[in-house]
Amino acid sequence: TRTPLLVAMTCVLLSILLMWTNTSLAQGGILGIGLALSLSTLIQFLALFLLMHKKYRAIDLGLIAKSQLKVITASAVMGISLWLLMRLLDKMVFDTTRTLPLIGLTTVVGIMGLMVFFGLATLLKIPELSAFTGILKRLGKWRSILSESDEVLESASQTEEVKPW
Repeated sequence: TRTPLLVAMTCVLLSILLMWTNTSLAQGGILGIGLALSLSTLIQFLALFLLMHKKYRAIDLGLIAKSQLKVITASAVMGISLWLLMRLLDKMVFDTTRTLPLIGLTTVVGIMGLMVFFGLATLLKIPELSAFTGILKRLGKWRSILSESDEVLESASQTEEVKPW
């Protein structure tokens, strides 16, 4: 746990430094903050990944690169479709000078973006998608999973005394 903590702390400091540089010196504004956060997160990922690869040589770099390329492709197509859909609906359907239509536009575009991403993830056969859907299925069955468990869950009324602190 020490190594990931040190890497994370270093990247937080790097992020702060990059944000300050991008906003103060480069006059990047909000885009500079986003760029700084993205860069520091990418550096953190690469550092942790390389350290893990150094320690555990069993990581298949080709498999990970192939999977990430699929995710990047699906994300890029989703981003382009979100931008196009937002522009189209903003001009023709929603009056985004008001709050409720803006919330409606955001909701519709967000749902469409999820549909595009998951559709592409299915078409591209991204392996992480099956793990994600498996987790969602288990979350949907939490009551049956808990009822099958041998562990006994007691309510507060079944215990002797409930102390607030």
